[in-house]
Amino acid sequence: MFIPLRIHSVYSRGRGSVTLEEAQGWLERRRVPAAALTDLGNLYGWGKWRRVAEAGGFKPLFGCELEVGGRRFVFLVRGREGYANLTEIFNRREVRDASGLVVIYIPEVKNGDMYPRVPGTQRYVSPN
Repeated sequence: MFIPLRIHSVYSRGRGSVTLEEAQGWLERRRVPAAALTDLGNLYGWGKWRRVAEAGGFKPLFGCELEVGGRRFVFLVRGREGYANLTEIFNRREVRDASGLVVIYIPEVKNGDMYPRVPGTQRYVSPN
């Protein structure tokens, strides 16, 4: 069963292009039971996401993608405590307590390559 945990909507300020209604239609057609709205650096779409999910028949999951300490993470809220801790992380840009949150590290992509190359198997040719 596939559960999208990283939907970036138009609320991601130029980084996401899907409206919440478009996401709802896509999820509805595929009968996905749940999906997470994790816009970049904001929580603006959460209220509408709840309403859209109820109309679409799937469980809304709430989160946010943030850069903390030079690394990128997706934080998914598990309950009230998680929401309180996410707002604390959001405001301070540091993790003091991750209770009530699911934390997913997003690896940095270097040179367009997600995975390190094994020496001697393939060379990377620089575009310069």
